[in-house]
Amino acid sequence: MGTGNDVAGRTTADRHDVKRPAGHVLLMRHAHAEWPGYSGEDFDRPLTPRGLADAAAAASAMRTAGKIPDSLLVSPARRTRQTAEIVARELGLPAAALQFSEALYNAPPAVLAHELKRAGTGGLVLLVAHNPGISGLAQKLSGDPGRPPFSPAGWGSFTSPADP
Repeated sequence: MGTGNDVAGRTTADRHDVKRPAGHVLLMRHAHAEWPGYSGEDFDRPLTPRGLADAAAAASAMRTAGKIPDSLLVSPARRTRQTAEIVARELGLPAAALQFSEALYNAPPAVLAHELKRAGTGGLVLLVAHNPGISGLAQKLSGDPGRPPFSPAGWGSFTSPADP
């Protein structure tokens, strides 16, 4: 790996000189999951082949945009876990970068914001969760109540929720 010259879009980066804006988070909806034909529990729904590819494409887009998270805060549902694991792998992040929180499963925006504040990991955090909560949090953080909801594997960068 090189030193001192990270460039968005490279396949590897040392991240030593990447400047991350303080007070920002990445929000992401899980990629496309089995539905409506899935007959198991909602918590256990897996990604479709399209979802697997879309999660990898989202990671590539993050790299291109220079938005490499230091940690991922993730709902433990199968589809969010799969999405986050693919993103982490594609970005070369260690497994230890993933943190799972039961509170994130199908959570409303206020709970998602609370969990982000509680995680307090420092660095850039990627929150991987579910609609409608993740899109609602994006609307709140962007200040745009008319902001369209995230599509599967959709993501964006936002100002962190304010401390209480």
